[in-house]
Amino acid sequence: MREAAQLEASLVRSGALAGIQHKFVDRRGELWPELQEIIRQESADLLIVGTLGRQGVAKLFFGSAAEHILRQASCPVLVFGPRSKQPSGSKVPSKRPTFLFATDFGPASLQGLPHAVAVANHFEAELAFLNVVPATPPQRGLHADPGKSREIAYQKEPLTV
Repeated sequence: MREAAQLEASLVRSGALAGIQHKFVDRRGELWPELQEIIRQESADLLIVGTLGRQGVAKLFFGSAAEHILRQASCPVLVFGPRSKQPSGSKVPSKRPTFLFATDFGPASLQGLPHAVAVANHFEAELAFLNVVPATPPQRGLHADPGKSREIAYQKEPLTV
């Protein structure tokens, strides 16, 4: 709680929170149940999370709080990794922002499409869609017919939004 108070004082002193209505909330307990309750109480429209981007054995042993939050949250989650560019402050952007929507056009990834469109509209951003198709479709079974596998891999159902 002392660290939260120090951070708040530092942000106020630096002017980083100037003009932004804000409050700090301190809770004790397990992360997800407490966070879930705060999301509900505050009627949060967006949750912003930073992550260290652990991989391999570190992730296996320590898990990923950001990944758990991303899978459980009832509102959209914006995650910033360790290599994310630092924002340029209150400077007016010199170009229209570009948002990238990575999708395989399957039902799971299309859950994010309405959010991507809404956020792009809100920020008057260009929305780019990215779909990466494997150079060689995965083979199914030991004696799969490569021509048939490729044909199946590239068949798409109609997109409905």
